[in-house]
Parts: sequence; structure tokens; C-alpha cells
Amino acid sequence: MASFVKETFTDQTIVLDGNSYTNCKFFNCQLIYEGGTLPVLKKNLFDSCVFDFEGPSKRTLDYLRMLYLSGGEQLIKYMMDQVIMAPESSESESIDKSSE
Repeated sequence: MASFVKETFTDQTIVLDGNSYTNCKFFNCQLIYEGGTLPVLKKNLFDSCVFDFEGPSKRTLDYLRMLYLSGGEQLIKYMMDQVIMAPESSESESIDKSSE
């Protein structure tokens, strides 16, 4: 895992998996999550960035979309409610609301 603190990224494509970013600034970046180890994101600034999903994470999103479109709207809404609730697991350290 690479750790980045108070760094600035501009016009870059960055794979987030397994890395830690604290107090960093991202300008006009493509940020990719491939479905590996969750990144740690704390107190970052994101300006004109695009978040993309590839590999297993993209397949998961495709599956959820298929469920939604095939009559599973209530199931997906329930799942999304779970996503936005405060996490209870140790993985909660990977997410910092100030980075939203």
C-alpha cells in the first residue's frame, strides 16, 4: 500500500486500490477503483475528477444495474440505504465523509 499525504495530483489517471490518500488534492483526474483492497481517503479535495470502476467492481455495478432493471428496484433501494449508513466494520476507516 502506498501512502500519499498532502500531495497534489493534476491531469492523471490513478488506480486507488490499496492506497492511502490524506489531505491530498486531485484536479482533473480519472480515479479508478478496480475492486481490490479498499483505498483510504481522508480529507481530500476532488475538483473536476471522474470516478470510474473497472474489473470486478464494474461487474458488480453491472449486476446491480441488471437487478434494478429486471424488477429488483426495491432491493437496490434497500442496498443503497445500507451503503449510505455509517459503516460498522473495520473497513469504515477507509472512508472519510470529509472527502465527499
